[in-house]
Amino acid sequence: MPNWTENFLKIEGSKDDVSKFITSVKGYPIGDHPEDEPRAITFNAIIPMPKILQTTKKSSNTEMWAAALDTEGLTKFYPNRFQKELKSWEYWVNMPWAPASKIVDQKSLLAYCKVKHPKDQAKGQQLLDAVKETGFSDWYQWSIVNWGVKWDASSIQNIGYYESDALDSKDYAEAIYRFNTPWGWPEPIVDKLRENFPNLKIEFRFRLEDDEYYLHSL
Repeated sequence: MPNWTENFLKIEGSKDDVSKFITSVKGYPIGDHPEDEPRAITFNAIIPMPKILQTTKKSSNTEMWAAALDTEGLTKFYPNRFQKELKSWEYWVNMPWAPASKIVDQKSLLAYCKVKHPKDQAKGQQLLDAVKETGFSDWYQWSIVNWGVKWDASSIQNIGYYESDALDSKDYAEAIYRFNTPWGWPEPIVDKLRENFPNLKIEFRFRLEDDEYYLHSL
């Protein structure tokens, strides 16, 4: 279970601008179907994830295939097994089990993958294609950089919309959202909203799992 961060987003401005905001952030997150009800807010409507990344699957098997198929230098050699980029064939050659599996170079790694993991070839190629197209090998790293968190907004509450017809504020509206994010807050999303809607006042606060109140703001 992740540590959840509770986020509070308040939008204020003209009725037209607030209406455009509400429409623009509504949509379908990754994996939802068109027949589902669109969510009140989804990060995928604000900063869309490239389609090629949406179905990537990074595992030892698919990374081995990527290393074996790479002819363009898209994989890198790092001795640290926790590194986030795609590992090159040199990495796999240096695995303790490689000599017993007769893996000594990229060609022998390819032969090993064909025998041991034939079903993972397409997913391995997809990782390489994703790097070429987006600079990222899978959805996880892209999400961390572009959304600030690994998953889309969840437990969404569109808790308020208000319009004023008072003479002193006849063109005023506000909308309020609450939603959760795992292990952090979506700072790139807030930055993008402020960039897209410069005429709106956008208030964003968040509460970490152990906080009693909304102690933090951007």
